[in-house]
Amino acid sequence: MLRGDLEQELGMRVATAVRSAFGLAISPEEAVIRPAALERQADYQSNAAMALARRLQMPSSAVAALIVERLDVGDMLEPPRVEGPGFVNLVLRRVWLQRHTTDLASETGSASPWRWRLAAQ
Repeated sequence: MLRGDLEQELGMRVATAVRSAFGLAISPEEAVIRPAALERQADYQSNAAMALARRLQMPSSAVAALIVERLDVGDMLEPPRVEGPGFVNLVLRRVWLQRHTTDLASETGSASPWRWRLAAQ
């Protein structure tokens, strides 16, 4: 079972994709993981491509596309999408979410380490 902050885990995955795609080391915080706006039909988004585009001298949408190509979704995420000027939209797989919610709910005597928000479907 995954432990820790969900945004931190997503940030680590984006940071790993950035390192793989561009050879750049960024922190999970620099992956800029935020809850997505409801109209984006995603749970989270990464805004890292906009800042990286300046450093790489590439269009932010191209940076986002390479991040998406290298992102390890595992059993946690649906295939990510690039939208707008370079947002990487992330949707949690419902099966993964149900499993981890059930596991967390079954833990007794401990506060949940997870913080997340689900986009309305």
